[in-house]
Amino acid sequence: SNFKEGSFILPTLLYSYIYILYLYLYVKESYGFVGIVNFLLGLASILFTYFISKKMDKKKEAYLLLSVILLCFVYLLEMNITSSLILIIVFVEGIVKQFFSIVGDNHYYALGTKISYSSYILGSRFYMNICRIFILLVGFFLHQSLPKLMYFCIGFIVLSGFVPFLTDIKK
Repeated sequence: SNFKEGSFILPTLLYSYIYILYLYLYVKESYGFVGIVNFLLGLASILFTYFISKKMDKKKEAYLLLSVILLCFVYLLEMNITSSLILIIVFVEGIVKQFFSIVGDNHYYALGTKISYSSYILGSRFYMNICRIFILLVGFFLHQSLPKLMYFCIGFIVLSGFVPFLTDIKK
């Protein structure tokens, strides 16, 4: 099922959306600071993509688990550091998140050759939006704090490292 395919990307997207709000509310109430954080994330992602991504064509299973472990470690650091060290951690996040994203893109590219485009788009986008709405509504109705929702996302990211690539499953 192509609904399963978005399972390792969705928690990362949700964390990213919530993290910007978390930075503003819990770390520093400054739009400039949030802008600097976004700049550092973008710069690190560009550098990683330019220098490293070409070398990641093989052993995608190992890369997925490694990227999940690194991403969760960085997210846990971000959640627990509120000093200026956060800017260094955010730069590292940009690299690690791009690593995770490229592994996912590699998978989606391979998947695209095995199923119809409309089926993939309908399934993945529907799944991602339903899950986003569900997680945020659960947080709203249970009156959960942003940090608890972020830890919830980190938990799902950990689980995503163990989801097999559909393209690697033998029939």
